[in-house]
Amino acid sequence: QRSAHFIREQLWRDGALIRSFRHGPANIAAFADDYAALIGGLLDLYEADFDTAWLSWAIELQAKMDALFLDKEHGGYFQTAPGAADILFRSKEDYDGAEPAPGSLAAGNLLRLAQLTGSAELRERADRTIASAADQLAQLPSAMTQMLCAVDASLSKPRQIVIAGDPVAADTQALL
Repeated sequence: QRSAHFIREQLWRDGALIRSFRHGPANIAAFADDYAALIGGLLDLYEADFDTAWLSWAIELQAKMDALFLDKEHGGYFQTAPGAADILFRSKEDYDGAEPAPGSLAAGNLLRLAQLTGSAELRERADRTIASAADQLAQLPSAMTQMLCAVDASLSKPRQIVIAGDPVAADTQALL
């Protein structure tokens, strides 16, 4: 929670994420994997403490990630934003190594967001992101382990538990 608050206060500027901080925020725009990893962390926080602020920010970050990095023509996510001065061409990572590819993380995030919000649009984007990796998954599935997790989640029926009651009541607290 403290880390998320720090990132929100120090590295979220004018609706965009800053990549690093040392004695203050650097002037380096975040990449797709930065957005995807933060969104996943915020969804984890929401599932841990039920603070809807984390979910709201995750939705906002996903919209920004889509605006900056989504390949609207072929699906999936580019690593860099369009028009980056120091980038000759935009690439899409298709390998889940020590750091999973942005598209793999995004597919899982989109599935979770779709489940939490009931958004068919987010579910369609998740499915399209998974479909964009179909060739790589068919040729070398072990190179995309995080995407395989998203595929598994997309094929599974989500399990949802709802706890309703007075939030401060002892019986509601016991269930939580």
